[in-house]
Amino acid sequence: MPGESDTAEKSHQVVICDRAERKTLYGMKRVDRKAAFTVHGYFKERWSGVMRNIITGQILLIVCCVFYLIWWYRGFRPGASVNRVGGLNGVLLLITAAAGFAGITFSLLPVEEKSLSGKLNPFHLLIGGIAAYIMLLLATKLIWNRVVTMELLLIVGWATLEITVINRLNAIGILSDGRFLMMCFVTGIAFVISMILYVAYYQMEEMRAFYAAMVPLITEAASMAILIVAALI
Repeated sequence: MPGESDTAEKSHQVVICDRAERKTLYGMKRVDRKAAFTVHGYFKERWSGVMRNIITGQILLIVCCVFYLIWWYRGFRPGASVNRVGGLNGVLLLITAAAGFAGITFSLLPVEEKSLSGKLNPFHLLIGGIAAYIMLLLATKLIWNRVVTMELLLIVGWATLEITVINRLNAIGILSDGRFLMMCFVTGIAFVISMILYVAYYQMEEMRAFYAAMVPLITEAASMAILIVAALI
């Protein structure tokens, strides 16, 4: 009947309009799970633009952690005397550095749009990271007499990067406000664990310190894996 035909056509137009309105920055879409008819279609909607770059960066940083662990295990075992930058260990160190650099680059690739803004100002995050490094360097040196090593810079730098990434994912609608807070909490836990073990390292028995030094790499890799899952589902 004519009336029923008009109603059906209008309903179809409303559905099309509703899907178009879900478009957000960078060609991304806020995914309505009821409208995702297939698993493939659902993930295809999310795996695009800046989202793809960020997840690729996180995967590369996890690879970096894995190779760093292998390099540490081979080069710093108590009682072992090896060349830490030559032969296979040199290759492992090179892969670690390359994966880390590529991971940071992908995670922070610039975008054309200038309207990207999350809950936190990226410039303020950078300044906060620098200030945190200086304060922690002074605190660990003056209060706990901890020898300053590159690990402190890596720990603070990683935490600053991850909060920046989480902030960007929230800004483009991939992470809800609830998941934004959850991932900030998860990153914070990994950061605190890393700092505790960083301070305690030289106060531990040699073998215990050797294994304790691996924990931050594991917790940080786990944190990034959780972020990937939270962003994709």
